[in-house]
Amino acid sequence: MDEEIKIIRDIIEAKAKEHNVDLSYFHVGELVCNFEHGGCFKRNGSWFLYQTDDRYMQTTFNGPFTLRGIIYACSLMLRFSKHLEEYDLSDEGFEVCFSHRYYSLEEIDEKCKDMLFMKLLKEKVSDRNFYKIGYCNNIDKYMLVICVPNYAYYDMYYEISEEEFNQYDINPSYLDELVDSIRHNSYRSDRFLFSNLLRDNNEEQEELKKSAMSD
Repeated sequence: MDEEIKIIRDIIEAKAKEHNVDLSYFHVGELVCNFEHGGCFKRNGSWFLYQTDDRYMQTTFNGPFTLRGIIYACSLMLRFSKHLEEYDLSDEGFEVCFSHRYYSLEEIDEKCKDMLFMKLLKEKVSDRNFYKIGYCNNIDKYMLVICVPNYAYYDMYYEISEEEFNQYDINPSYLDELVDSIRHNSYRSDRFLFSNLLRDNNEEQEELKKSAMSD
């Protein structure tokens, strides 16, 4: 099972059980276009929320979301978002994410085709500190990806060594401490490679981002 699917499912199922919410119509990681069903799924490297209108059997989609963003979007659909405030979007971020509405997978592919997404090999995702690590074949680097809450969530990318990557399974607290240190320094860290936010990058970093995220 995809690690991000497991993280979302574990969080949503725990809150649903705590607040007696029925999840029989809600699907994580798969698209089920049945009457009154909804959920979230990953497409082209990003997350989308969907629901099927009970009057017209029309499935609509919102997104794209990051991992943290989709957790909160799911909680809104299931009506227990006040119990997941640590994942909350600001008012502006909420508007940015939910103003993107699509009516088919083809429309998602067409309108999101210019968005760049990172494809990491050997990807591992931390549900303790919300980061992921992996190997980027395009630029031959092990990378740490940190999700940053702002007006909408975005990712920042940092270089780590293969030895540090291997610490994930040996000594997870080592990476947690490293992430905390890097978060503090942000784009000023000497490990910083590039950000999804254009203003964080110089020209060289922006070119590196395009190389890393190309097919």
